[in-house]
Amino acid sequence: MEECKLPCRLLNGFTEWDYSVCLPDSYDKNKDRRYPVLYLLHGGGCPHTQWEEHGGLTALVDELVNDGDMEEMIIVCPEANKHRMSWMNDKLWTYEDFFFMEFMPYIEKTYRVRADKYSRSIGGFSMGGGGAVVYGLHHPELFRVVYNMTGYLRRQHLDFLKNDPLGEWRQQAVERNNPIRTVIEGSKNDVDRWKTVSWFVDCGNGDFTFDANRDFVEALKERGIVYDWRTGSGSHDWNYWRKALRRTLKVVGGDSKPSAWNVRRAEYPRVTKDHRVVFRMKAPEAKHLVVDLGRRYEMSKDSEGYWTCVTDPQSEGFHYYFLVADGLRVADPNTETFFGCSQMASGMEIPYAEDVDKFEWKDVPHGDVHRIRYYSDVEKAWRFLYVYTPAGYEDNDSRYPVLYLQHGGGEDERGWSNQGLCDIILDNLISEKKAVPMIVVMADGNTKDFTSELLKCVMPLAEKRFRIMDGRDNRALAGLSMGGIQTLSTVVRYPDKFAYVGVFSSGWFRTSQSFMADASGEPYYKMLSKRPEYYNSQFRQFWFSMGGKEDIAYDNCKAMLERMDDMGIHYTYYEYPGGHTWPVWRESLWKFAQLLFK
Repeated sequence: MEECKLPCRLLNGFTEWDYSVCLPDSYDKNKDRRYPVLYLLHGGGCPHTQWEEHGGLTALVDELVNDGDMEEMIIVCPEANKHRMSWMNDKLWTYEDFFFMEFMPYIEKTYRVRADKYSRSIGGFSMGGGGAVVYGLHHPELFRVVYNMTGYLRRQHLDFLKNDPLGEWRQQAVERNNPIRTVIEGSKNDVDRWKTVSWFVDCGNGDFTFDANRDFVEALKERGIVYDWRTGSGSHDWNYWRKALRRTLKVVGGDSKPSAWNVRRAEYPRVTKDHRVVFRMKAPEAKHLVVDLGRRYEMSKDSEGYWTCVTDPQSEGFHYYFLVADGLRVADPNTETFFGCSQMASGMEIPYAEDVDKFEWKDVPHGDVHRIRYYSDVEKAWRFLYVYTPAGYEDNDSRYPVLYLQHGGGEDERGWSNQGLCDIILDNLISEKKAVPMIVVMADGNTKDFTSELLKCVMPLAEKRFRIMDGRDNRALAGLSMGGIQTLSTVVRYPDKFAYVGVFSSGWFRTSQSFMADASGEPYYKMLSKRPEYYNSQFRQFWFSMGGKEDIAYDNCKAMLERMDDMGIHYTYYEYPGGHTWPVWRESLWKFAQLLFK
């Protein structure tokens, strides 16, 4: 830990100012390497040196780095105990101006700091925790993480200030910057900016600041801002702060990883441990860059022409995204592209929880995905099928049941094997004996007459080319979204063809639609209502799944199932949160496949 001084102009009466810096062990060995930075703010009545003297900062950093719990980083501890003892601005004491206009620029010029939002964090305890929160609210574009340890956030009656001639001034400064009120009163634009920060609030339940910290968390929650609230037994002392410091270093120093869909050697986009995504790319001539993830994230440009932004936490699994470069919507050259949203789109993968491995490559026997070209007499054009065959298919003469599996609107026959991980899901289920070995046929649903294409072209070709078992009891049809409507419309007309039916995130529309014939399902409702017992006896599984109320097909599906209830049609319903997305459809296939051919 080095004790240092820097020149200053903005603190009245001072020409230089104290700080300490903890540099990584590799700092002098690798002169070209730049490091992330953490600014640690101390509490009231104690100097910046207490992070080392009472917190054991250097030894703790060495331990965590050696154990792999944090990456090497630069940690800076500024002084704020001299003179007026405050991190806040006042007419006579402009410390916040000093911090952002002199201190931080000096640090990031003097040391090899990665000077971007993703690489910069701030934290502190007590007065410093309050300072860190205020700085994060005032400058959310600068910090990836704000870690507040028992922060002093609003005016309170404190006995130790009653004989302090500046006690009332400090209380007023705190209340002027009250972060609870700031969040409650913030504009929509403010809230959107604050959402790009990872907020951590860490406070013992015996701490006199507990109520204020809890109220701050409630304010974040009310405004829809994601946060991490950490509490437990503890008071306003170093016994708690030492533990909180360990948690802080693990959070800000936890290394991110490139997305699984990055092209070879591409470091960005990167996914943090709290599932935020960091985008960084060099485009010195660009004037405006945005990442479009459904929500748009403005990117900021540094002096070297690198553009950076950090997103909100994202849900687990696959996500489409686009870059908007000076108004042009394009795919990111750093990632694989996928046909989705009716165009080639970039894709990224948010890791699942450590105990969720059903969508992971495992050391199990693996099947194959075949790409088959054929001529369609329905479309009068050449088309493709993707066909999964289970492990061992080439080594025996056995015949297998078949699942015909359809993609959604704006996608094509590649969707289930690429975005949907169909082969990985089936490999894992079959190896665990949770699913029967089966063939999966994935056809292009972008056709003027899906049912005819399926029955006249796809099924005859598949059942001739592959060893597929005969009969409806060995045949399933399932699809997502548009593919779900295609599935419904086919099985109601031809219930003698399929014993197993899966409909994911779909349902007939409540009104007619110009883009799809009979999209409202009225002809099919009539068929179902005339012979409900017949359909109930035909379908061994009539299985529906939805991505919760946020799924865009949720209302359609619910209205459809209500009509089926009135008719006495039997079905199974499953709900998995996540909206109209591939994570939901992967989960649906994982569930549905275990029910087939048993």
